[in-house]
Amino acid sequence: MNATKTAVVYLLLAAASIALASPSIRLGGRGTYLLGSTSAGWSDSLGEITRITYADAYKGVGIEAVCGPIGWAYGRAELAGVRSFDAGGGALVVFPAAGLDVLVKPQFHWRVLPYVWGGGHYAGYWGKQNNSDPRFSLRPLYELRAGIGVEYRLSPRVNLFAEIQTHNHLSALFPSPFRGSGQGVLFKSYGVERADVGFRYDFGAR
Repeated sequence: MNATKTAVVYLLLAAASIALASPSIRLGGRGTYLLGSTSAGWSDSLGEITRITYADAYKGVGIEAVCGPIGWAYGRAELAGVRSFDAGGGALVVFPAAGLDVLVKPQFHWRVLPYVWGGGHYAGYWGKQNNSDPRFSLRPLYELRAGIGVEYRLSPRVNLFAEIQTHNHLSALFPSPFRGSGQGVLFKSYGVERADVGFRYDFGAR
């Protein structure tokens, strides 16, 4: 086989691989239980005077979008949801986090498929203002999270899934009422942080 024919064969194989792994859009619904709350507060001799809650334990339902595969990876974003907080009250959220999760799935045609996932979001500020706004202290705000999941192929287009979040790393800013005190707080947790069950509908499945 000469070089030209070899090149043509490689191009055809590459094109076939791309076609088989062409990204598709999957929309799905999920039920979520966030197990723990994350907050910071200041107290004086009379009791608590300031509290900021960064994550409030809740039960809820939501909508997500998943795009992929690119290799073994899929990108996922949460679109909207309704939440009922364990401490009382509720919320309607749209794009609740400016971030992205990456789902890493082996590309096997198994009916039951385990996978791992991780992601987060980041926000940074620069410059200065004529006050003590803690956002401009050159400390970024970010959250990193990871977990495991399993999918069950109900049909060529519909997958059921269950996930748990096992790691969380949250860096946040707390506006202290005391001038000159630290402004940054860091939370780390390991174990079952969040549990999700739901379905995904694949618009690109054949």
